Amino acid sequence: MCCCHCSCSYKSLSILHGIIGFLECILGIMRLTLFFSSSSSSTNVSSSTNTGNINKKIYSKKYVVAFIIDWISSIVPTLVGLFTMLIILVILYKICACLTNSYNRQHENNEDEINTDGILTHLLENKELRRFLIVDCNCPCYKSRPKRRFQVRFALIILFFILRIVVIGLYASSSDDDYDGGILAAICTFSLIFLFTTFCLDLYRYCVWWHYTPYGDTRCHW
Repeated sequence: MCCCHCSCSYKSLSILHGIIGFLECILGIMRLTLFFSSSSSSTNVSSSTNTGNINKKIYSKKYVVAFIIDWISSIVPTLVGLFTMLIILVILYKICACLTNSYNRQHENNEDEINTDGILTHLLENKELRRFLIVDCNCPCYKSRPKRRFQVRFALIILFFILRIVVIGLYASSSDDDYDGGILAAICTFSLIFLFTTFCLDLYRYCVWWHYTPYGDTRCHW
């Protein structure tokens, strides 16, 4: 049995995309922290006094341009990060509502009870929202076996990959002026793994779409 007939893997695609986006979001937070830190992460040791002097952060044009392009190529992790913040806010809201309802029950004031049933479930199970987060729209112009959607996604991933390569070069070349440039270049290089994994997941899903057969047909149609 080939992988195109494995329903468990296909049903886990949204979860895998979410995990990849969340991990990229963590790398994005690391890049934000390094970029907006008031000083460089490295210190120079004075040979005369043997004391560490923290270098002032240098925001060269190349460094700023690299950060802007970096964030353009990180649209999906940004959306996932905002979605994660929304989930946290919903959880906090449910906790506050639970405490408020508990207080009202103790004082026999059940008329003001706050109903939060299903809010988080509907948020997580919203297919349209999930497609928006991973930039995978389901436009009506796409065919039932959406080859065009895969082409759009593939072009988008290639664009992000090229932008990320440019960013790595800009960060690395700006490391002479600012020590954080080398660290940011290393983080961006590591993030290419997630782009490649996303491409593999999209390729797998496309294969499932085009090689799907009814449940009773167990033949491999590769």
